[in-house]
Amino acid sequence: MTGYGRPHLLASVVLLGAASVVCAPAGTRPVSTWYVAPGGNDDWSGTAATYDGQRNGPKATLTAALEAGRKAAAGKPRRIVLAPGRYYFKNKQVVDVRDNDLTITGAGMGKTILYGGVRLTGWRPDGERFWAAGAPGVKEGTWDFRALVVNDHLCPRARLPEKGRFRHLSRFPVRWMSSAGGGWERKPTRQELTTLRYREGDLGPWLNVRNAEVTVYHMWDESMVGLATIDTTNRTLTFSSPCTHPPGAFGVDTYVVWNVREGMKHPGQWYLDRDRGVVVYWPLPGEDMRKARAVAPKVETVIRVEGSRKNAVRDVTIRDMTVSATTTPCKSGGFGAFRFHGALDLFWSNNVRIEHVEVRNVAGYGIREWGSRKVRIEECRIHHLGAGGCRVGGGSGIVSGNRIHHVGLIYPSAVGLSAGGRDSTYVVRRNVIHDTSYSGMTVSGNAPVIEENVLYRCMLELHDGAAIYLGGAKNAVVRRNVTRDIVSQGKGYGVSAYYLDEKCLDCVVENNLSIGIARPSHNHMTRNCSLRNNTFVADGDMVLSFQRSAGFQVTGNIFQLKGELKVTDPDAIAQWKDNLIVRDGEAGPALSAALPRPPQPADKNPRRVNVAHATRPPVIDGRIGGGEWPPGGAGIRERPDRRLGRGAPVLAKFCADSANLYIAVNVVFMFPEKRRIGHVWGRDEGVEIALQGRRRDGTAVVYVLRGFADGQWRSVTDGGASPAEAAALKKGAAYAATVDKKVWRCEWRLPLAVLRFTPGKGVFLPANVTVWRAEDGEYLQLAGALGKTWDPTRGGRLVFPTAGTGVGASQVFPTVRAARMPQAPVIDGRASNGEWPKTALLLRQSPSGIPIEGEPCRAYVAADKDNLYVHVAVPVEGSASVSKGAEWTRDDGAEVCIRGRSPDGKPVVWVVHGFAGGQYESSAEAGASAADAKRLERAVAFKSSIGKNDWHGEWRLPLKALGIAPSETGEIPFNLGVYHRSRKQWIIWVGTRGPSWKVSAAGRLRLPSP
Repeated sequence: MTGYGRPHLLASVVLLGAASVVCAPAGTRPVSTWYVAPGGNDDWSGTAATYDGQRNGPKATLTAALEAGRKAAAGKPRRIVLAPGRYYFKNKQVVDVRDNDLTITGAGMGKTILYGGVRLTGWRPDGERFWAAGAPGVKEGTWDFRALVVNDHLCPRARLPEKGRFRHLSRFPVRWMSSAGGGWERKPTRQELTTLRYREGDLGPWLNVRNAEVTVYHMWDESMVGLATIDTTNRTLTFSSPCTHPPGAFGVDTYVVWNVREGMKHPGQWYLDRDRGVVVYWPLPGEDMRKARAVAPKVETVIRVEGSRKNAVRDVTIRDMTVSATTTPCKSGGFGAFRFHGALDLFWSNNVRIEHVEVRNVAGYGIREWGSRKVRIEECRIHHLGAGGCRVGGGSGIVSGNRIHHVGLIYPSAVGLSAGGRDSTYVVRRNVIHDTSYSGMTVSGNAPVIEENVLYRCMLELHDGAAIYLGGAKNAVVRRNVTRDIVSQGKGYGVSAYYLDEKCLDCVVENNLSIGIARPSHNHMTRNCSLRNNTFVADGDMVLSFQRSAGFQVTGNIFQLKGELKVTDPDAIAQWKDNLIVRDGEAGPALSAALPRPPQPADKNPRRVNVAHATRPPVIDGRIGGGEWPPGGAGIRERPDRRLGRGAPVLAKFCADSANLYIAVNVVFMFPEKRRIGHVWGRDEGVEIALQGRRRDGTAVVYVLRGFADGQWRSVTDGGASPAEAAALKKGAAYAATVDKKVWRCEWRLPLAVLRFTPGKGVFLPANVTVWRAEDGEYLQLAGALGKTWDPTRGGRLVFPTAGTGVGASQVFPTVRAARMPQAPVIDGRASNGEWPKTALLLRQSPSGIPIEGEPCRAYVAADKDNLYVHVAVPVEGSASVSKGAEWTRDDGAEVCIRGRSPDGKPVVWVVHGFAGGQYESSAEAGASAADAKRLERAVAFKSSIGKNDWHGEWRLPLKALGIAPSETGEIPFNLGVYHRSRKQWIIWVGTRGPSWKVSAAGRLRLPSP
């Protein structure tokens, strides 16, 4: 018996033309065999394992063996046997339809080794610690690579910083609308995708632009990009290709620089010096580079099985070998690093098997498959990978018994194992996956089965993932898996054991175990899924989350924990039954038969939404064109009973000019196949606008308009308007709608004159917006009306802008006058009576200028002949939530931004940060030199205090140090900003659509008269 449990009955070997034939047992076809060995010769026949001294002997290359088989035995069963040894490939080996019924077999893992590159020789000392070897073509730009394998170890690249990440200053304050909702609310510009502002001291003119590569971190993925330029004056990097997301997106502001000599910090590292055309390596202790086996990759893929949709490769087996040393191009890998190839690639094949294969030390994926049927990947070991372990998609098959580990060493968004794609069906069984930078496993498709896998130490770098993550899966079964040691690394959207994400439908998570994971089950935008008979163990509190999900069945689970069991969004749960809660220290377990559902009280105050000022009216064409509407918007997220709605997000935008109110609504589908296009309210996709206007006699009247995805609309009398009043409103209004694959949109123009409404300071308009989405089968509202959807008296309030405020308002800037107090405030972090002006300056805008939700911050500004004084009060939810660190954009802090002059008389914007913990700093991020910023910092005084419900910060800023004359009578560009850590929110006095220190687009400060 062989190692694979198959009979090995070699009856005889005879030469038939150019091939040897194995006579198999009766009922099977004979198999032609070709041999390949490191000491072979492509001029030999390949029909013998050893050279006979004449012509018969093994081939030297797999390429020659493939060609020989195609000529002599096309369409017949055959095999290629690779003898023990090491093979080096400068080009990928392609197996196509000419190779049907082919088996490629080696002598075993670690015995037959295929390298996707060449061995580097001629190593010589390069300085005191390093060694270098020539790499022909690198200097000329014809060869480039991102992996180096020395003595069969994948070497880490040179990096800055040595550990952790740099933090940058770029911001992208645009809302993410969910993947189903189309991503970013507005498309990022090319400049936003290709530039990054770095902090002083991190980088400098020493940075070699040609060598350096940058990883920009996002949330669930990252972008690796090359550099085009570095601007050391403005501390800006320009990339040679766009990032997947702009630097600063999702509030993530970290990056790493690779492949520079300055990043060589310890033995084992390397970098590619493109200027000199050499590989530079720092040997490990005892490593002799004159004898070392160093392999530099030439290809992304060593073996590719490549068919087509209409003509698939069939019946190919690859087994018993090791594949190593491949590279990747310098580009963003996207979610899961799925844009990279595998060392073994399969495309459009049937009945292909990969078994007992080791893939190690590669820059891309280990094994990647797409569009194949009945693929089997079994008993493989896939490890130490720049990208992911194994990806199968678009077909069907089994991935079983594999061990996948140390994944994402170059591209941290990579996952250990991925299976899925539209209409695909895979069984993922009994794999062991560990030490992954992102999710251990991601699965989608139709009726996948994920069973009896073990996953641990996943999510080591990124966020918003899980040990086992499902997205867009239907009828999936996740059962009898074990997950442990999945913990959150820093800030992010969180990590979990079992995560059902957008568009998961009718999935079952059952009989699984999670150990030591605070959030064993996280679910987002799912329908009719079940969580049953699982055992979840946690060391403290445990959280089950069901955001925007519906119809969840939670039954028969055991929750063993030391703290509290918290269920977020319990309205998603249709059934909660027979769940056992076991708490340490309690007398016994408690069987929870019912999930508590506290009543949803009516809001004491109606929901208020700010209406932006429209400098130019939007075009009413149903497209919600970029730049026509203000950024941000209001979520349509409440049911009429004021509980949270289910499903994909719905967003409304509001703006107005002197004549009209404009409303746009963006409706996202999770399941577009369930939408209904027509014009029957309560059945077909539609939006209802309810507005409270006035009649001629001043009495209130409710106008109701309904628009549908098919473009039809009407003004109705449900709210009490007469037919004539309803017709008058429609005559002056306009409506348009468009339908896309995942979204439908509509836009309205509504005349304020017909409503007899005149915007003014402190005046609001009772209104509501209601959406009927067929896939939900329920109404969603701007504000739950607690009754008729069209009743705006219980709905929301539209608050209109006053002159000089709001995004896109006139050129009049908001102005604050610094008060002259009888005595200068004492800078102690406490606002004592009489120290500060009575009137507060409210900070309540986002960086984009849209009003924030939640309580605003308060500020007070005063001045005398020598100093400017600023006090900021920030509301918090308990003092324990306030961070006391001194890292800007990470800890609770506030900033003063003001234009003054540097000591040499040049205009400059000063930025002074103050932290809740009492530390402060003068930043050079707005253009001041480091020396000038430090000089200002020594002149400034700052104190803070933390109370029960807020924290306070106070500054004294000498006018002389700011370069501002005490007799200044003009308006000084000025802004104030707060970073609220617990809300993860920027709160600005005047939003600038950029950094708060962009004071030319902010407010103005007037000093008191001399």
